[in-house]
Amino acid sequence: MKILGLNIGHNATAALLDDGQIVAAVQEERLNRIKNAGGIPALAIHEVLQLGGPSSLDQIDLVAVCGTWSSYMVKDGRQVLEDYARMHAQASSPLSRPRAALAGNPRLRGLWKGYASEHHQRMVREELVRLGINPARVRFVDHHTCHAAMAYYGFGHMDEKVLVLTNDGEGDGLCATVSIGHHGQLERICEVSNHHTVAGLYGMITYLMGMTPLEHEYKVMGLAPYGLAGGATDSLARSFHNLIEWDRANPMAWRRSAGVPIGNQILPRLERLIARHRFDHVAAAIQSFTEDFLVEWVTRCVKETGIGTVCLSGGIFMNVKANQRILAAPGVERLFIVPSGGDESNACGAAYAACVQHLPQQTRPTGIPAMTSLYWGGEFPHADIEQAVKNFRFASKVSVQDTAAPEPLIAGLLAERKVVARFAGRMEFGARALGNRSLLANASDPDAPRILNETIKSRDFWMPFAPSVLRERSSTYMRKTKPMDAPYMVITFDSEPASREACRAAMHPQDFTLRPQEVDAGTNPSYHALLTDYERRTGHGLVLNTSFNLHGEPLVYSPQDALRVFDVSGLQHLVLGNLYLKKA
Repeated sequence: MKILGLNIGHNATAALLDDGQIVAAVQEERLNRIKNAGGIPALAIHEVLQLGGPSSLDQIDLVAVCGTWSSYMVKDGRQVLEDYARMHAQASSPLSRPRAALAGNPRLRGLWKGYASEHHQRMVREELVRLGINPARVRFVDHHTCHAAMAYYGFGHMDEKVLVLTNDGEGDGLCATVSIGHHGQLERICEVSNHHTVAGLYGMITYLMGMTPLEHEYKVMGLAPYGLAGGATDSLARSFHNLIEWDRANPMAWRRSAGVPIGNQILPRLERLIARHRFDHVAAAIQSFTEDFLVEWVTRCVKETGIGTVCLSGGIFMNVKANQRILAAPGVERLFIVPSGGDESNACGAAYAACVQHLPQQTRPTGIPAMTSLYWGGEFPHADIEQAVKNFRFASKVSVQDTAAPEPLIAGLLAERKVVARFAGRMEFGARALGNRSLLANASDPDAPRILNETIKSRDFWMPFAPSVLRERSSTYMRKTKPMDAPYMVITFDSEPASREACRAAMHPQDFTLRPQEVDAGTNPSYHALLTDYERRTGHGLVLNTSFNLHGEPLVYSPQDALRVFDVSGLQHLVLGNLYLKKA
């Protein structure tokens, strides 16, 4: 059975599931070159069909769409900022209290949900019909069901009970769910209204700090370690804690404290809370509160269910520092975090959920294989790469060399402390570069962050870089409180003090944590071979790895994208498939 999964809201994505296995997944932003592009992913639909085998939409059995009634259909970051500005103005107006009262009325909320669901689904079907999709094959899947399905079926251990937690800003009227997965089935046992969102608080603080919500939360997280604990930071963190209270009737649920405005109506109060506080203190306080809250929530859920195998999905679990503390939480025995767990992964989750609904009962525990990698995007043959280079008009003189062994070439350049752009194989899915569309540098070179920022990345000065490390060498560089594979850069670990010189350019300079991609020979053999060769030359089994893109743009997708970035930036070395390009 072939199922096309779609996320049509923020960060629009298409995914193709073939007999229970993800064979292709591409975000629309990679193709239209608009960061976090939203809406119907028309380009991505065409791309995954080409990558996954079907030549036409007629060969698709089902189309699973994430969102039954409330997909956030913004097109870009500018529209996100406009929406937040409008919400801020509305929350500050005299009509804010009546609006909040209406929004909190269960009967009116139910009526609105029914109307919104009918309108939303009709609109989406009409748009999909224009693309040639048979509306009879379209299925709508609840937002948090998509998050949970991505976690549970992606984890793939259906012979044991698994605690599945989802948490994000909002989706289909909810901000969080608790489910139990067993024998291929997911049973939801708790849910929290989006009126009480905690992830949304982080987004609102991001906005009030002058950054773009749904995109720059990682900058707040990166800044947080500079705001040292104590004094103003702790006081502000306590103020955030006072905004929510745990539900006495259900220990796994929470709500806004009495008198605290629900939903986005809280924006003016948050603005007053952080007024006259230092930038780093605000970041440290919201990060501290978020970590404490999530650890408390996970611990409560583990205690109530008695299940220590935990799967996490949803945008808040892109917070790698919080994930580190969750791993260490009491009762958590085994942890799986959805790679790139924001809404982009809901295209895969929707496809999983639709697949399970149509599988025969007896095949459900074993019918879906566990996820093993994220290399689900496009790959370009050597002839196409050669043609792209031949047709490109460079602004400066560039030499082109054909090489049958790009990995040793890159390893040698990195050993010489050169920054190298690597374009190889199928593109990685999600928010993190995983070696195939990456900028690589010597992790022991203290000048590497400055060179990267000055030549291409233009990152905020406080933002750390991250390492790719040989999986078998991981323990040399980092300490894990519990065993856990970390192939997707979704969790941090404390660095080993004795190895910090080797990874100084790829760790957070303030708290010395590492956000690793552990590279396995079975998952990406060519990248593993590169790191192995680099270790032979330098004695170090890790390199600095950051995304191959210009600041504010998506990761490069095609050879043309890579050549453009190489041409307009200060990059000197690009290995494009088997071609080595060097500026004179």
